[in-house]
Formats: sequence, C-alpha cells, structure tokens
Amino acid sequence: METSTWTARSQIDRIADVLQQEHVPAADFVITLLERNSYRDHPCTKSLVDNAPAIIDLFAKHPDSSESTFRWARNTIQKRTADSIKRLTANQDWHFDASHASAKDLEDFQIEEMAREMKEIAPDLWNLLHLLLSKDHKDLDGDQVMGGTTPDDEFDELGNFTQAIPDGPGTRAERVEKRREGIRTIKIVVMISIMMQSRNNKSNALESVFGVFLHSTNTPEKVIQALAHMGISISPSAIHSAIHSLSQETIETLRTMGQTLLVGYAYDNFDINFPTIVPTIEKAIDPLTHLTSGAIICLDHDVVLEDLACSGDEKKRHPEG
Repeated sequence: METSTWTARSQIDRIADVLQQEHVPAADFVITLLERNSYRDHPCTKSLVDNAPAIIDLFAKHPDSSESTFRWARNTIQKRTADSIKRLTANQDWHFDASHASAKDLEDFQIEEMAREMKEIAPDLWNLLHLLLSKDHKDLDGDQVMGGTTPDDEFDELGNFTQAIPDGPGTRAERVEKRREGIRTIKIVVMISIMMQSRNNKSNALESVFGVFLHSTNTPEKVIQALAHMGISISPSAIHSAIHSLSQETIETLRTMGQTLLVGYAYDNFDINFPTIVPTIEKAIDPLTHLTSGAIICLDHDVVLEDLACSGDEKKRHPEG
C-alpha cells in the first residue's frame, strides 16, 4: 500500500518534508510521542494508541519488518508466559511437602478451585492453551473452524466418559459441550501444573495428589516412574514418604479416638489363600493364611461417657460374659 487510505498523498509528502527539514526521523517522532508523559494527551499520541492494532498488523505484513515484528511478538509472549508461571509458582497453596502430607491436604485439594486461580493469575496463558485445545473456535479471520466431529463423536472418543451423559437443563448437545469443557479444563490444569513443577519442584500439588491416587489403585511402580518423568506425578519415593506421613497421622487419629472411650471395636477373622505357582515337596507349606482385621467405630449421636456407665454394672453382674 503506497499511500494511506485515510490521508491524501500530498499531505503525507508535506509532513515528510517537514520532518526532513527539521532533521527528525519519523521513528523518533513516534517514540517521543509515546515515551514522554507531556505528550500523553496530544492528539497525535491518541491517534497512535487508538490505531495501534492496525499499525502493528501493517508492520507484520510489511516485507521489510515482518520478521522483526514476529520476533518481537515471540519474545513478548515468551516473557509474559514466563512471568505468568513465576506468579503461579509463588502460590504457597500449591506447594506440597510429601514428608509432611496430611489427610487435610488431600481433602482440601480441588481441581476446580485450582483452575479458577490459574485463570485469575495467568489469564493469557490459560486462554492460549484453551484455544489450542479447542476443536471449535474462530480463527484469526473470524471464520468458524469446525473440528469435524459431532458432540456424540467427541464423547465416543472419550471412552468411559460416554457411559453417562448427565441429565439437566438445556439440550443434549449443550450438556455434552459442558462435559467437554470440563475435560478441557482438566487438561489445561495438568499442562500448567507440569510447567509449574518444571520451574519449581515445590509446586507439585496436582502431581502429589495424583501420585497418592496411583498408589491407592496399586499402579505398578514402573508406570508411576514414567508418569513422574512426564511431570504428571511425583516420584515413587516421594509417594512412599507421603503414605508414611498419612499412616502416622492415621495412627495418631486412632489413638486419639480410642482415648475418648467413645468408640466401639469390631474384629473380623478371615482367610487368604496364597497359592504356590510351582508347588514342590521341599517347599510344601499351607497356602492358607489366617488373619484378623479390626475397626474402630465412633459412637455418634451425642453419646457421652455417662451413657456408657452401665457397661461397668453389666460386667460386675456377668464377670464371665
């Protein structure tokens, strides 16, 4: 484009002549307007600011400036993204110490709350990942880009998620889209969590909770190790530290419950058969193992010690029973 669509060429030529006569490069003129506060309310400055998107777009399209413009854009996005991750890792609520893990840490973890805070702290990063993960979105020209699948096809690709589409307000397609958005949210939280842990090993709330979950489902250690290398889980040793801490907390909880004397004890005898893969005469042992399990049951419904005083009287009446 040789001349501006807004200004006649003769006017542009006169302005260029004035700048040349005053020995003021056009770039210096623009930079001075934007840098100095004294020109902040100047009509020329306001015009530049109001038309900044169009000006940047022209720089991106110009053959002599497109490369430098995109380089600037990449550097700017990289810096903003790095700053976003830095702000996210500064959140102490997402620092999980496996050696001091507690049941409250696991109970308080909510991926929905984590997603809300991530969107609030790093909106640009969240929106970028949301765009990249969306099948149906508008491209830069504003045209609708379709994913090529229907909501039913999308659900078929999700395996177990297709088992039940919840009833609720709206059409079936709207409910499917709501479920799809929920799955997309989980993916974004996982991706950002991996970035956070890569920058700061202490920012591992999601990885720690997922690691404990893997342990509870008897996931093989090799699988856990692979997931840890991907940044999705903490290491097996860290998981063992967390389980040890949780076990110690459980022991203390049971001890405290027992000391209240407001609990009941239940025992159950059971047998487990451990068959030998290749039985031999030299190692002929009984594969049947006899075990006893125990449980502590809280006496709820406002039971107090005085209510249990009758148990002592019953024991005196029936010392053998």
